[in-house]
Amino acid sequence: MKAQIILLFLLAACLNAQVRYQFGDDAKWADPKFDDSAWPIAAPDKFPTPAFESDGMLWLRYRVPVPPDASPLAVRLAREDLEGIPDEVWVNGTKVGSHGKFPPHPEVRTRYTTVVFDLPPGLVTPGEIAHVAWRAWIPPVFRSVTVWAPLQPFGVEIGSRRFMRTTEQNAISGARIAVSITVLINVLLLILGVCVFALWIATRGARVLLWFSLFVILWANSLLTSQLSFW
Repeated sequence: MKAQIILLFLLAACLNAQVRYQFGDDAKWADPKFDDSAWPIAAPDKFPTPAFESDGMLWLRYRVPVPPDASPLAVRLAREDLEGIPDEVWVNGTKVGSHGKFPPHPEVRTRYTTVVFDLPPGLVTPGEIAHVAWRAWIPPVFRSVTVWAPLQPFGVEIGSRRFMRTTEQNAISGARIAVSITVLINVLLLILGVCVFALWIATRGARVLLWFSLFVILWANSLLTSQLSFW
């Protein structure tokens, strides 16, 4: 049994490394029988981003191993702490979940309410490969060449519903800890900026102190605003 689990994880890693993508939008791309062999393979360290002047539509197609598990199953996207852009999740040609709203009236959220979606009985076969398609609209801000925080690649997995929910919660907890540390650092930066500004007022020293303090205050404040939104 342990050997099967190890092989399953290795297979999952190999399959997730072969994520294929296409810009644009076509309903047939959700079909598990669709031949995507001509699609480019997404780089593991770079998110495939549509051109700024495009409609922003993107499809990713994954081949995900289904564990030999008789319990109710769910699919999970590893996007717990990532941007809540409008998207849909299709498994073997069936839509199992979505977030936000697509154009012409898009709805972009700070973060996802959940990235785990239950799979109906019989939709996937235990021990086989499931075809997962991700349809998304990439907002213009993430298509800009000046964006500071580009979208990050993510994996997809299928497993028991309880395990997927636990994995989701653990990932959120880990992200919260990371954010907490970053928030603490930026609070210290904000305090430093305020102290330097107070020093400049008291001494009317070099203008470099003024500009430095204002830069640190504005920088730390902007980072804190974006980081606290995760909560």
